[in-house]
Amino acid sequence: MSGKVAALILLLIVGGVGGYSWALLHPAPIPVPVSYSSYKAGDQSFWVSIPDSWNHSDTWALSSGESAVATDAHPGSATFSDGAVRVDIYVDLLATLKSNAMLQSSQVVPSSMTQPPVFTLHEQYGDKIVGNYRNYTEVTIDGKSEHDFRSKMGQSLLTEWTADRPMWWLTPPLHGYRVSYVAGDRTYVLVAQCPESEWNDMHPVFENIIHSLAPGPAAGANDTNGESSGGMIVPFVGQ
Repeated sequence: MSGKVAALILLLIVGGVGGYSWALLHPAPIPVPVSYSSYKAGDQSFWVSIPDSWNHSDTWALSSGESAVATDAHPGSATFSDGAVRVDIYVDLLATLKSNAMLQSSQVVPSSMTQPPVFTLHEQYGDKIVGNYRNYTEVTIDGKSEHDFRSKMGQSLLTEWTADRPMWWLTPPLHGYRVSYVAGDRTYVLVAQCPESEWNDMHPVFENIIHSLAPGPAAGANDTNGESSGGMIVPFVGQ
């Protein structure tokens, strides 16, 4: 009798683990957002339109006595999410300053530096992002993985990618965008991702957010909710 009980317990454990794993690999569909609101970064460096139904957290340097996570060189970041769907926006002063210093001090300018700074910075941030995933692969369209477009920030670069999380056997494969913007003395990096199964519904949402990002007062723009922040919005290459 004890052997049957042990076998039943083992069966329940295996079934429970299997069911839990299946749930992780097949998350419930995320509702497609129907309304958006403007979010202004804590350091006032940008505006962005975010779905009303999404959660958000940020790490802007605080002046109320709380310990600041951000620094002057790296003002902070904001995360917007609904379940496994998320968008991270990072703001960096140091990267832009380094890029400009290289241009000003180098007697022999590397070929990569003859391009606008956003190209070099997009490549550098791509190298950093690779380390966060397994099997990171950039999607090529017309033989290119980097696609430039005109955003409210000015000239910007977008790369579409697919990847697995480090614990790939417990989580679904991912599909996303990474976008680099340069406005004034700031670099902005936006990383959007969702489970592969959500991509068809979510990539238009990501594109709305990507196109909505606009400079804020700290980046030299008027405090007008991003409405007059310049830059003609054009479709992405390949759409």
